[in-house]
Amino acid sequence: MLRRLAAGIPRRRWSAPPDAPARLLGPVTGVVAGALVLTADPAPLALPGGAVAPIVVLATAIDLRWPRIPARLTLPGAVAVGAAAGLAAVIAGDGTIATGAVAGAAVMAGVLLVIHLISPAGMGFGDVKLGLSLGLALGAGAVTSVFVSLLVAMVTGAVAGVILLVRHRDRRRAFAFGPCLGFGTVVALLLH
Repeated sequence: MLRRLAAGIPRRRWSAPPDAPARLLGPVTGVVAGALVLTADPAPLALPGGAVAPIVVLATAIDLRWPRIPARLTLPGAVAVGAAAGLAAVIAGDGTIATGAVAGAAVMAGVLLVIHLISPAGMGFGDVKLGLSLGLALGAGAVTSVFVSLLVAMVTGAVAGVILLVRHRDRRRAFAFGPCLGFGTVVALLLH
């Protein structure tokens, strides 16, 4: 599955990890989705949370192996999470879920886009596109969750960056920020 999603991504100079972790994608996705669904309050918010879980897990796995997040994952993922947020709004009879989802996507993708425009080498456009899906899921609950997610992602990224810098002493080494965004999203959704 990873190979199909990541088709066309050129290999880098570094060696990729073995495919053994690919067998863990299903169970990890199940655990993440289960945690997000079980902690969703009100209950209709389980839909966008459950829809974003496979996107987070796949984007993390792909971004760690190849430092890229493909559009064939992010764009259909945004449509799926947006549809889940819309369905949650209909089920709950609460239009603020849908408007919050759109606002969350705009804020998350907007912040990541500004970072990308300032430093294209530091933030890839795949992260910006991933921000649409993540922002939709976060905003469906509360737009403030987007800021919590970004804060957790930035702190996680800073800690991981320092560890990589100390370990490899190479400041030009590619750094996958998608996993940090995914981690921040899961933490923010669990805290909401």
